[in-house]
Amino acid sequence: MLNTMIEKLTHTTPESRATVTQLSEQVANVIGADRDKLAEFVDAYHTFSDEHHATLSHIMNTPACDVKQTTSPKTCDSIDYEALAHTFSDPRNNPSSQELVDVANARGLHALADRYCSDMPARDGAMLIMRQYRTAQQLVTKGGNTEKAWKSYMHALQGLSMMDIDPYMYAVLSSDPNTMGRWLPALTHAVERYNNRCGDDTVRIPTTIVAQVPLPLLQLSRLDYAQLSAEDHAMVNAWARQTFHLDDVINDPHHPGIVIKTGTFSSKYDARNCIITDKKEIAETGSYLTYIAHQAAHMASPLGFYVDENGKECMVEKPSIPGVSCNNEYVVRDYIPDNDHNPTIYHGLPLRCEVRAFIDLEKDDPVMGIVPYWDKKMMVATLDENASSGDVDAFYDATIVRAHTPILTEIFEKHRHRLDTVVRGIAKELQQDTSGDRLSTSSHTPGNRWSLDIMITDTCDMENKNHHVDAVTSQLWVIDMAQAYSSAFYDTVVRSEEQRWEDTMYPWSVRYDQPARIIVDNGKLVMEESRLFLGNICA
Repeated sequence: MLNTMIEKLTHTTPESRATVTQLSEQVANVIGADRDKLAEFVDAYHTFSDEHHATLSHIMNTPACDVKQTTSPKTCDSIDYEALAHTFSDPRNNPSSQELVDVANARGLHALADRYCSDMPARDGAMLIMRQYRTAQQLVTKGGNTEKAWKSYMHALQGLSMMDIDPYMYAVLSSDPNTMGRWLPALTHAVERYNNRCGDDTVRIPTTIVAQVPLPLLQLSRLDYAQLSAEDHAMVNAWARQTFHLDDVINDPHHPGIVIKTGTFSSKYDARNCIITDKKEIAETGSYLTYIAHQAAHMASPLGFYVDENGKECMVEKPSIPGVSCNNEYVVRDYIPDNDHNPTIYHGLPLRCEVRAFIDLEKDDPVMGIVPYWDKKMMVATLDENASSGDVDAFYDATIVRAHTPILTEIFEKHRHRLDTVVRGIAKELQQDTSGDRLSTSSHTPGNRWSLDIMITDTCDMENKNHHVDAVTSQLWVIDMAQAYSSAFYDTVVRSEEQRWEDTMYPWSVRYDQPARIIVDNGKLVMEESRLFLGNICA
């Protein structure tokens, strides 16, 4: 029956595709909470995909077509990592950049822009985006034209997201308060203190390594990925293998695999590119990281490309989404096994119970609200639209979301009290932090507001095939954090008049105060390399 329904989808005409949503709802109703029917549907989808050479959601490790290499990478075992990390990434080693840093430190952004923008050569991208940023900041500070300020800031972010990276821009890329290296140390210490106070490890942080990417390797993400050479791939893979201790992962037959991302972007909507369990592909982690960073840069572009029916590559306008990954970090984390055997969406992402909590660290009661992360209404609206064009993968995902989110909602409600206690406890620890890791948001923002993402695992009694275990026995994982103002669902915890785009605008700085590498293992910060602060360029 389910197989027949999937077959029916591919024979829909433009006139009948309006029924795809009803078809997905019908299948979801048939599945319900029955794991056997769910398994039948998943098998039918995989069989159909195999026969029609469609994307396989169950093969989470198959690289997307853009990642596949046409030539085998050469090995690269002799890299001077010390020189690579410091000679290229530190603008103080570049005479022209030294002058920029000196001016920025001494007199601020206004002096810098006034001195270099008037007769700036067109190739100097850093100064172009700094002029846009300066315009936006002046308008926000003085209460000027809001629309003009927004456009100027978006242009600045677009340039920072897309343009070639020189040493000065590399330094500015360290400014984003949302990048993991900026908040992970404080969060790790807070979770550790909370667990000590509770006398257990009720909350965990996945084993994580955050590393600043040497400028030449980060620059690869701003190039045409398909044109990168075998030597390029070899170099970035050798760097990643050493930096993220990947040999330990490869040589451990019981290791669950890894999850990768930039400091802020994981490409989880195509999970094949961020969840890696195959040992050969783990050895190519550098290439995957470069591709994800390239994706983020491409999202900022107002232009896209497609291949027409004649095989000709054509250009088309598309929405520009700047600022997705304006940082210089790559991240590798241990994959958290899905012991509950949840169905997957987005080509291999387990659909687990996740929540987003909002906290204000300047309030006596810091918890602003806690909401489910997977919003059924929002997700199916997009997936149904894609499915109506004959996208079988989107139809599968929409059906899984419809069938499984009621179970996730039940898990969320069962854990609501525990989540409130944990979030409040972690927030209190963050408030009391007196170390140099204390969190702070932009000076434009009201309060000190953050979002905190938590995943709930080990909720299922597999023997009885249900998710109705005691909430105390499940495991909570803190997996992400960001400024509340730039986080989805912020509108659910504040009034509309409190939502201003200016709150997402953070100070750009010539920063080297973030660590070159951070390692979190078993919930403890085991390594945080030295910091150095060179000054703020905001007037």
